[in-house]
Amino acid sequence: MRTMYVKPAPGRRVVDPTTTKPLGDVPLLVERTGFWLRRLKDGDVVECPTPATSTPAVAPAKEEA
Repeated sequence: MRTMYVKPAPGRRVVDPTTTKPLGDVPLLVERTGFWLRRLKDGDVVECPTPATSTPAVAPAKEEA
């Protein structure tokens, strides 16, 4: 299964056909179907890079010598 992350383009409102709820600003993982490819082509959504799996909440402190 091929997937991609999408979020609405600025000023656009897109409804997820599976949940029937509007997409938020957080990228959503969706299957690369005709529906999402059309939304992408029409400029309703933008494809986002794959989010990092884990990011540190706080950078480690530097030790002084």
